[in-house]
Formats: sequence, C-alpha cells, structure tokens
Amino acid sequence: MGGGWSRWGAVLVACAVAAPFVLVLVVLLAVRRPRVAVVAAMVLGTLPWVWMVLTPVGSGHTLSLLPLRDLAAVLRGDPATAVVQVGGNLAVFAALGFLLPFHAPHFAGRTGAWRIAGLAAGASAAIETAQWLLAIGRVSSVDDVLLNTAGAVIAAGLCAGCRAVARGAHQRAG
Repeated sequence: MGGGWSRWGAVLVACAVAAPFVLVLVVLLAVRRPRVAVVAAMVLGTLPWVWMVLTPVGSGHTLSLLPLRDLAAVLRGDPATAVVQVGGNLAVFAALGFLLPFHAPHFAGRTGAWRIAGLAAGASAAIETAQWLLAIGRVSSVDDVLLNTAGAVIAAGLCAGCRAVARGAHQRAG
C-alpha cells in the first residue's frame, strides 16, 4: 500500500479535493447546458486515469505487442495487483463509454458500441504511444489497449441498459 500511495497519492488527493467542485460544476451545467455537462463529466471522469497512466515511474520504454501476454502474466501474479491492473485499465475510458451516447446519439445502439470501441482503441493507442515516446518507464502494451477498449464497451453496454430501463419506466408512467 505504501508504494501505491507514494506513486498515486498526488492524483488521489487532487481528485478527492476536486470531486465536490466537479460535482457542483456538472450539476450547475446540467441545468442550463446538459450537453456541456455530459462532456465535462466525460473529460473529468477520464482525466485522472490518463494522468495516472502518464505519470513517470522511471525512465526508458518497453514495447509489448503480443496480445494477452502481459494480461496472462498479471493474472498469474498477485491477485491484488491483478485487480488494480485490470480494474484500472477497464476504468480508463469507462466514463467516455457510458456518457458519450448521451452526448452524441450516433454512439448509442448497436452500431454505437462499435464506434465507441474504435474511439477508445484509438485514444488508448495514442496513450500507449505517448508512454513509449516519452520514455517514462512504462510498458506500452497492446493488452492495455484491449482492456481500455473493453472497459469503454462494457460501460456503453451499461449505458444502453440504463437507457432501456429508463425508457420502460417512462412508457409505464406515461
């Protein structure tokens, strides 16, 4: 735990301090500008994760292009580390995947999931490329791209489920 706090403490403190202000900002924006509020929530839900994955942990760079090799190694290791690694990678673009269909309707529905997957994969590949180019001591891995993309698609599926439930409740009430 001590190593995690020393590495991510600044990010966690900044997020904890900013969270109430962000919540108020999104609520205030939602009253007058709901689409802007959704964009703000997407950005603010994604930014801390991007900050974490672009935080230097040393110097140099490593490239891992064999799919599922790094994931298998993580899953064979310490279970707590596996939860943090897999969970963190799934969370990177979850806010984007969940909220984008509210902002842009063409990202909703069956074809929307594919569009979200493409967008998340492209953004994740850009982050992995930045990690490698910046030589910040991180492994640039295709598995991270796969997990980031999966997280966005899972969140988009949750969004679709929430929207379906809301539509059903609205139809029963009306």
